[in-house]
Amino acid sequence: MFLLYRYRDGKEDDTWAYIPALRRVRRIAATQKSDSLLGTEFTLEDFYLFSGYVWDHAWEYQGESVMLGVSNSQRTCFPRVLGKLSPTGMVRLGTDAEWAACTFAPYGAMPMVGESWQKRVTFELDDIPKQEGHPYSRKKLWYDKETMAPGLAVAYDRGGKPFKLIGGVGKWSESTGIAENEGRFVLLGTSVMIVNVQTGASNLGQFDGMNAMEFGISESKKYYDTTRLKTAGR
Repeated sequence: MFLLYRYRDGKEDDTWAYIPALRRVRRIAATQKSDSLLGTEFTLEDFYLFSGYVWDHAWEYQGESVMLGVSNSQRTCFPRVLGKLSPTGMVRLGTDAEWAACTFAPYGAMPMVGESWQKRVTFELDDIPKQEGHPYSRKKLWYDKETMAPGLAVAYDRGGKPFKLIGGVGKWSESTGIAENEGRFVLLGTSVMIVNVQTGASNLGQFDGMNAMEFGISESKKYYDTTRLKTAGR
């Protein structure tokens, strides 16, 4: 579990992570945002294609294009849906057999077989990290123009060769089957996936319980607190 404070005045982010193996919360330094996250191919900056500190990067707008995308996921094979979902409950973990029964597209990390594809108008932003020694020389990011949702990114190594492929899959709130999402009419992220195209290593994250519930400041403080990372992460 992660907790990130982002400030309006340009101050550097504060970030913490709960490490299950240690059963402790650890602070993540700003320089660690480009390091491997818990042994995966992800960096902290890779979530939602880009979740880094904007001012640490230079940006280039590359125009619009039409691309195929999954804007309303219909996949029901594990790990898409298992058990009854709830905004406050847990989803049953799948077995090795259930995982093996599903078909995954390239590198075993892209759960896009059997999905509903659409032509989407996108715009491309190129991210050029300013940090010396950053593992990426450039990252190309494509966002859905209608929803502003992230869809696809290609990161290049310091030598300019393709390095990592990062993708995102979403689902409309009215299609989630969660009562609290009815009438929200928003797009919710359900999957984030990454592949190191140089080694073939891949990782996949699922967010089946994503919801658009409203809550006030007092209630939010119960969630955005390092103490909750310990209790909720166990």
